[in-house]
Amino acid sequence: MRAGFISASLHASLDGKRVINYVQWRSREEMEVATQDQDFIAMKKQVGKFAPHDFNFYEVVVTMEA
Repeated sequence: MRAGFISASLHASLDGKRVINYVQWRSREEMEVATQDQDFIAMKKQVGKFAPHDFNFYEVVVTMEA
């Protein structure tokens, strides 16, 4: 995987109508470079097989832990 990549989690709704793909990067810059990478582009296509989706980018504003 690309430099800066931390983790990815793919969540598909039980009704098959939605997908949430939660990916973490160390920095926005490393993520932006990776989005041009063929491996990342292939991953987006793979996610598309689960359910309709679009890709949006967010910043973490709150984290809760046990």
